[in-house]
Amino acid sequence: MFFKNQIQVRDIVSLLFLSIVAMAFTSFGSFHPGEMGFWFSISFAVFTVGFIRYFLNKYQRKEK
Repeated sequence: MFFKNQIQVRDIVSLLFLSIVAMAFTSFGSFHPGEMGFWFSISFAVFTVGFIRYFLNKYQRKEK
């Protein structure tokens, strides 16, 4: 990987951000158990994938 250093820094930042969001989702989901928590977990997974893809595309464009 030719953009290894930037991705490592971005991974640390995104992991911190996602862990904060995950804590918020789990604490909020505990008030709405069952179906609501299920939908929150799906939306969180979609958000995580989109977040990672966005930054990977951003750095690939910078290097080219």
